[in-house]
Amino acid sequence: MEWSDVFDDSRNETIEYEVLKELRPPPKLKNLKILNNMGMSFPCWVGDPSFEQLTELTLCGCRSTHLRLGHMRSLKKLVVERMNEVKTVGFELPAPTNSFPSLEVLTFKDMQGWQRWSIDSGDDHGTPRSFPRLHVISIKCCPELAEVSVGLIPSLRVLYIEECSEPLLRSMVGLSSSLVKLKIENVKGLTQLHGDDLMHLGALKNLCIKNCDELKYLWEQESEACKSLVSLQNLEVQDCKNFVSSAQKEANIGISMESLKSVKFIKCETLESYNCTNTVERLVISTCASISSLTFSAVQEHPSPLTELIVSDCGNIQPKPIPAKDFSLSRLTSLEISDCKNLKSFPYEHFQCLTSLEDMWIRDCPSMDYSFPCGVWPPNLSKLKIGGLNKPMSEWGPQSFPTSLVDLLLFGENSGVVSFAVADNVRNTITPSSSSSSSFLLLPPSLVFLEVNGFKDVESFSECVDVEKVHVGSRLST
Repeated sequence: MEWSDVFDDSRNETIEYEVLKELRPPPKLKNLKILNNMGMSFPCWVGDPSFEQLTELTLCGCRSTHLRLGHMRSLKKLVVERMNEVKTVGFELPAPTNSFPSLEVLTFKDMQGWQRWSIDSGDDHGTPRSFPRLHVISIKCCPELAEVSVGLIPSLRVLYIEECSEPLLRSMVGLSSSLVKLKIENVKGLTQLHGDDLMHLGALKNLCIKNCDELKYLWEQESEACKSLVSLQNLEVQDCKNFVSSAQKEANIGISMESLKSVKFIKCETLESYNCTNTVERLVISTCASISSLTFSAVQEHPSPLTELIVSDCGNIQPKPIPAKDFSLSRLTSLEISDCKNLKSFPYEHFQCLTSLEDMWIRDCPSMDYSFPCGVWPPNLSKLKIGGLNKPMSEWGPQSFPTSLVDLLLFGENSGVVSFAVADNVRNTITPSSSSSSSFLLLPPSLVFLEVNGFKDVESFSECVDVEKVHVGSRLST
C-alpha cells in the first residue's frame, strides 16, 4: 500500500486515514508494506493479532505518531523507516502477555524525531517480556534517540548502530551478553569503546567500526580488552581519519587476543604503526597514508599462522628487516604489496622460506630496492602479478621461476620490453629461436595463462610464445 512521497496541501490526513482503514487486507496476508500514508494514526487493524500468518511488516514515511504492534504474534521482521513524527516508541502490553514473541529482525531507520524507546523490561522474576526471539537490531540515522529503557534481550546476536549518538550505542551494547556481531558506523562522540561496555562483549566474534571521525583508540588498555573480548575473531576499522592505535595504553607490545584471526585497517589516515600478533591469519592494511611501521610478533619455534597479507596504497610504509632466525611466515599463501610509493626494502631474501605461498601481487612500488627481482622466487608459487617496480623488466635477466608458476600477469609501463621469449626449461636461458637482446622478457615455460598490460613498445611475441594463451591488454602494440 503506497501513497506519494510528496506531502503538500492537496493531501488530506483524514481521508488518507479512512482509505487505509477500508483497505484492511485478508487475514492470510504474509507480507505488508505501508508507505507514505498521511494519516496521523494507523487504523486498529494495523497490529491486529488476527493476522496470524503475517511475518513481515514495513512502515515507511507515514505520519502516524504511535506504534502499537506488539500483539502481532507471528511477525518475524519489522522495519520502521522515515516516521519523523514518532517521538516515543513503546510496545508495552498488559502482563502476562509477551510482545513480539516471534520477532527475529527489528530495523529502525531515518527516524529524525525519535527521542525515547521504552518497553516493559520483564516480569516480577526478571524474565524478559519482549522480544524473546529477537536476533538482529539495526538502528540507523536516529540522531535524537538518547533514552533507551528496554531491559535485557538475551537472544540478541547482531547489532548495527549507524548515524546515532554514543550514549545510544552504550545503552544498546548492554542489552545482551550474547552479541556475536557489532557494526558501528558514523557514531558521533565515539572516541573509544569503554571498559564497562567491553564487559558485555565476551561472545563477540565480529567487530566493525566505520566512519567514526572522533575515534582515536579502540579501547584504553590492550590487556583489559584481551580479558573481555575472549571470542573476537574479526576486527575491521575503516574510514576513521583520527584513529591512531588499537589501545591508548599498552599498544604494540605483543599482547594478543588468542581468538583474533582477521584484521583490517582501511582508510585510517593517522594510523602510524601496527604489530601483527601471532594469532592473526589475515591482515589487510589499505590506504593508510601515515603508517610507516609494520611488524610481526615472532614466537620461537612456532611459525606465524598468517596466510594472507595485503598492504595497499600505504605511501610511507617500511617493514622492518626480519632476521632469518625470526622469519616465521612460512604459512603465507597469498601476498599483495601494491601502490606503496616509498617502499624501499622488501624481504625477498626470505622467498625460499615462503613454501606455502601460491598467489603473489607486487605492483606500483617505484622506490623498491633495485636488486629486486633477483631471480629467486617462492618455490611453490602458482600465480604472479607484477610490474611498476624500480628495476625495469628489460633488465630482469633470467629468473628462476618455479615450475609451479602457471598464471602470470605483467604490468609493463616503462618496462623497456619490446618482445617476449620463453626461457629454456633446464638452463632458464633464451631459446635458440629467440634473440639475446636485453629488451626481451623471459617467460617461464610452465605458463598456462599470460596477461600483459601497458607494454607500449612491444612489437611482437617470439615464435616460441603460445599466443593462444595470451590475453593482450589494450595498450599493447601487436
